[in-house]
Amino acid sequence: MLTLILMLGCAEQKDSTVEDQELILTASISLSEQINTVGIVEWETNIPTIGWVEFADGQRTPIETESTTTHRALLLGLKPYQNYPVIIHNEYDGTDDVSETLTITTGGIPAELPSTHVYTNSSLDGSYIITTLLTDEASLMGTRAIGIFDDDGDYVWYWVLPEDSNLPTAAAMSVDAQHLLFMEGSNLHRVTFDGTEEIINLTAGHHDFLEHEDGSIVFIATEKIDLDSGISIEMDKLMERTPSGEERLIWSAYENKDMLGIDVDNLEYTNQGLTHANAVTYDTDNDAYLVSLAAFPRIVQIDRSSGEINWILDGQGQIGLDFTPTFEWLMTHKVAPVEGNKILAFVNNTTENTCSIIIEVAIDDALASAEEQWVYSGDGCISVFGLGAAYRHRDDRTLAVWSTAGHMQEINAEGELIFEMVVDFGQGFGYSQRVDSLYEAP
Repeated sequence: MLTLILMLGCAEQKDSTVEDQELILTASISLSEQINTVGIVEWETNIPTIGWVEFADGQRTPIETESTTTHRALLLGLKPYQNYPVIIHNEYDGTDDVSETLTITTGGIPAELPSTHVYTNSSLDGSYIITTLLTDEASLMGTRAIGIFDDDGDYVWYWVLPEDSNLPTAAAMSVDAQHLLFMEGSNLHRVTFDGTEEIINLTAGHHDFLEHEDGSIVFIATEKIDLDSGISIEMDKLMERTPSGEERLIWSAYENKDMLGIDVDNLEYTNQGLTHANAVTYDTDNDAYLVSLAAFPRIVQIDRSSGEINWILDGQGQIGLDFTPTFEWLMTHKVAPVEGNKILAFVNNTTENTCSIIIEVAIDDALASAEEQWVYSGDGCISVFGLGAAYRHRDDRTLAVWSTAGHMQEINAEGELIFEMVVDFGQGFGYSQRVDSLYEAP
């Protein structure tokens, strides 16, 4: 840790009997004890100032909103084993006092983290990918962790899970941009960027979650039902956890079994997770949730306010919207909304083959119909047996996450491959998120 005392500039004090007062700055620079790529700059000033830090040749931390004499800023997005310039800014009375150029040196990443390799990158724009790092459920090899990667595929942030942890399936930045959230079994982990962790148990939660602007968490949960016949089955429900910790039911697959076309009393067999919900996304434009029910497979849109089903998209065209897929779907995972009342669906396999595909589907509410508009299959045939996701973000780019295949791609609006990253054999990527900045929520 570097500690120093600097005496900077002078400025006229308008409300003091002293005409000029020298700014005295006492600063320390260190690395997070948990994450060797996160810098911590702490400084005190003898007069209240609004502070911020310039670092890494052009990046900067958020500007403080109020004048204070005690300051703290995190340096995010740093690569391992690098030296970076650091300049501390203090603004007061129309003056921006600037420190001399200091230096921070980052450390390495844990040896157990898998390596990533970027083979295509024509989209260098300073953005980042937040993702989970998977291992096979039965495998004794590999590391379960959370990673944030830059354009070069380098770790800029990481969080290693204990060996006995559940599979981390989904990760995202918090709405306040102060935490990294990830799902591990039924536990939601909330980790500050400098390494303070809080673990929240979501009752019977699994697979996926989302966070609303008010801090409430929506998640998929298992619902156990004892039928009159004496048979016990498991289906899924959508739950909300308020910031105060209360949980409430949003939607139940069992309560909507008739609309979903499920006759629980006349099943040839029952199995755990009869509906196998495995992904939930919030559709802002329609104020609704998109849920993937992989066992059918069907995608349902659920009204946020009423909890009622708006429509059902059946990957085999049997119920719900009038939809005729090119090939019948056998399993789906992450679903994402697209502007213009469209969705992106990750289809793990079809009746044609085991190759996974990403399908863009346009929904016509007036005609109660749906139509395929775009299909992407990666480079040749990529088979994903678990998870899998696709997201549409700025400039009409599509991020394709071929989860258990350990492959990630980005395609531009013209269908050209502009980014490709793979992880070591035996590892994979979970539900992910691309963000433009580590200081602002997407």
